[in-house]
Amino acid sequence: MMQRLLWTRCGWEDGFTYRVSGTLHSEYGVVEFDLNTAERVMEPQAAENESEVP
Repeated sequence: MMQRLLWTRCGWEDGFTYRVSGTLHSEYGVVEFDLNTAERVMEPQAAENESEVP
């Protein structure tokens, strides 16, 4: 459910792969991500290719 909320809030399309850069805050041991800057990196696979799994 949380994933669906993030996808909707960020305007991402279902089935695509996205990449986002982060900023390391080493003094706190965390990485900060601005999910609104994500770039689409992969198109979804065609339905006929999914049935060809060996």
